[in-house]
Amino acid sequence: MSFFEKATPESCGISSKNIVGFIEAMCKGLDDQETHSFMLVRHGKLVVEGYFAPYDSEVEHTLFSVSKSFSSIAIGFLVEEGKIKTDDYVYTYFPELITDDINKENLKIKVHDLLSMSFGQKGGAVHEAQKRNDLSNAMLYDFFYRKKELECGEKFRYDAFGTYMLAALVRKITGENVVEYLMPRLFEPLGIEKPYYPVDSIGNSIGYSGMHMKMRDLAKVGYVYLNGGKWGDRQIVPESWVKLATQKHISTEGVSTGLDWQEGYCYQFWKGRFNTTRLCGAHGQMCVIMPDYDAIFVINSGYDNDKLSYILESFYENIMFNMKDEPLAEDKENYEKLEDVIKNLRLTYKFSEMSPLAKIISGNTYEIEETNIYKAVKLDFDEDEVHVTFISDIKNFEFTAGFTKPVFGEPQGTHFASLEQIDNFNTVATAAWLSRSELEITLRLIGCPAIVKVVADFREENPVKIVPIRSRKK
Repeated sequence: MSFFEKATPESCGISSKNIVGFIEAMCKGLDDQETHSFMLVRHGKLVVEGYFAPYDSEVEHTLFSVSKSFSSIAIGFLVEEGKIKTDDYVYTYFPELITDDINKENLKIKVHDLLSMSFGQKGGAVHEAQKRNDLSNAMLYDFFYRKKELECGEKFRYDAFGTYMLAALVRKITGENVVEYLMPRLFEPLGIEKPYYPVDSIGNSIGYSGMHMKMRDLAKVGYVYLNGGKWGDRQIVPESWVKLATQKHISTEGVSTGLDWQEGYCYQFWKGRFNTTRLCGAHGQMCVIMPDYDAIFVINSGYDNDKLSYILESFYENIMFNMKDEPLAEDKENYEKLEDVIKNLRLTYKFSEMSPLAKIISGNTYEIEETNIYKAVKLDFDEDEVHVTFISDIKNFEFTAGFTKPVFGEPQGTHFASLEQIDNFNTVATAAWLSRSELEITLRLIGCPAIVKVVADFREENPVKIVPIRSRKK
């Protein structure tokens, strides 16, 4: 089994018309919210797969916290191999870090507590550990140094440091980082090329974010978990671990993201309503496992985190609630409409004619309130394009935006890719005059939910601003 065999929605008990309804919901044009790609698999068959151009099946999308689930998978293999137990105390694997100045309360933390995010520490950004001291293992040391406010198992607290420690355990035990360890056990059996997964200064996978993967490959992993750890006839992930890792271990009542985030936390997976389980990352990177429907739904997006519920609600209402156990009568008219909709999916762009003001201001440089490392913006207008230079004392960033069509750019560092160790992304940029004196230039990082806008009103004293959306602000 190399990939999923294509089937009509109706043959899998799903209406083509309902899928079109879901796509329309994703295309409603919520300000700066956009879907990049999606896929639905049912009964082991590919029901629908869609990409909003310029996205396609070859784009390796950043997954944010979906990455956490792969640290869990690695721990599952270690458990199966008898190299670790979920009730082991974490400190026993790092005796060299246990000094007199650590917080002795952290000696109580077990592997189970890391997996379920119930280890009771105060929290805080993982990368800030590097500022605490000059040790190469500062992040590991800091885990045992941190303040512990709650008893283990007392309360769920979303804390990436626990996942970092899971990844560190993998390397400590095996000598391999998470990707290296998973290559022969998970990725190679599924036909997945080595995915990008960042490592820290001492070679540990960071564990909690940063993996890049094609949507089709993420679907394979989701299907393995739907199918009790199997891919075709081959047992890939131990069935016992699949069951343990996808059951609720701690309550998440009160999590503000939405109702599907309040159903409990598993082992680096989220429990959702309607007996669903999710690999779930920021800004709408999700693989929803639906055992009651024998289906998985995968989506890559650029959504604000407080709007993620809209994706799931739209999917439930248009598709999941309407799935039937038996095949439906084939619906040629709506199936052809669906195929046409899929073929014509693309991101929504703003375009316009050129303003007469462009000739007057072309070549001008405008100081801005410093954003990231940039302190000024230079604009050079051509017949139907504008060349933009973000000016910095360190390194300028340049791109071209089109007034009549999108302009694509080669990878170069932007300093806008939030939570990414690298930010070399292909880009696509468009431009539009909103009036004779108001300009909006939009730069998208392909494979990343970040959008960067240059917004200008040339009637103002300081007319130009850089507006980062879902990206690193400073």
